Amino acid sequence: MAYCPQSLRPFSLLLLLALSTLTPAPAEAASPAENAVSKMLDDLIRIRRIDASQLDRPHLVAEGTRLALMDPTLAAATRWLTSEMWRLQYAKAPISARPDPNATYRLPYAAKIPRIVAQAAGGPMSHQDAENHEAIDFAMPIGAPVLAARRGRVLQVGDGTPLRERPPVQQDAPNFVSVLHDDGTFALYLHLAPGIPVKPGDDVEIGAKLGEAGNTGSPSGPHLHFVVLRRLGASQVGSVPVRFVVPGAGIVTPRARAYLGSPPTPTMKLRISLDGRPVEEGKLTQIRAGKPGQLRVEAVATDGTSRDVTTDAHTEYASMTLWSVDVDGKGRISAQPARGFAVGGPDVDRSLGGVAIFYGDSGDRDVGLGKVELQLTP
Repeated sequence: MAYCPQSLRPFSLLLLLALSTLTPAPAEAASPAENAVSKMLDDLIRIRRIDASQLDRPHLVAEGTRLALMDPTLAAATRWLTSEMWRLQYAKAPISARPDPNATYRLPYAAKIPRIVAQAAGGPMSHQDAENHEAIDFAMPIGAPVLAARRGRVLQVGDGTPLRERPPVQQDAPNFVSVLHDDGTFALYLHLAPGIPVKPGDDVEIGAKLGEAGNTGSPSGPHLHFVVLRRLGASQVGSVPVRFVVPGAGIVTPRARAYLGSPPTPTMKLRISLDGRPVEEGKLTQIRAGKPGQLRVEAVATDGTSRDVTTDAHTEYASMTLWSVDVDGKGRISAQPARGFAVGGPDVDRSLGGVAIFYGDSGDRDVGLGKVELQLTP
């Protein structure tokens, strides 16, 4: 036992008693509702890429918990927290912007190779709420350039989520770019690949490269989710109808399953074969499902001479049916879903496939177009 002078013992006992009254009581365990709201808030911060240092987290959790206790389905808490995230995410966009009724947009990709509209405005899969009702989903392979559909200033950038071979179980934070227009609306380019070349505050002209198509954010397959938004209030946004100007077609409103693009007028013929078998226009060429194949492309001049341009730097290949066929820059076909597509994928006929081929010499003075229509066999 430690030595303690007799005269100090009463004082020591009083000191120990006083210290015991200062010891904090154990913190009360968070309620299930509070835990659920806290997790929901963490997910929203991660997915919407909100700067957590700008949040009053205790207030958000307390108010969200109050709403969760009133509505155990968490619907009210979800709506309120989501609206608060919108308020923080797009605070620099003006409230109650009036969209320019004459505004038009170019396609957000190189129009020379058409892309299919996987989901149009009001689409049943995910375009039913006010935020997404007017959105357009363009099926695009990973790495395809995404271009500014209208000039403006970069409002926000979300970057850093890696590409996935298959959608992850937990929702990823999607990579994206938002661009503010001069009428106060802003466009959102979503699901981009990592490595976005622009930053907030950059002025971008129409057609400027904003990034590349990807599959971040857990979509069923690589695509560009494009939507124009406006703030309806401090914490509410709504989507705006979009009119695209497509050369040769005029003003177009995208329809589901339609291909949108404007291929140039060909000035030369392309002779195409698959594994040594000639590809005939308008006829299906068979390829075994899951097996590779090699295209050969020859550019035929007006005098009948030809040259092999299969691996030429000016030859481009694009799968028109990403859910069934993939193709690389050397003309190698794989009769299976493109990289990043879920096994389930869109509700389409997986026994058919298509590949578009574009050849243009320097300056696109001589242009050749080709198409391979495939039938996948067991």
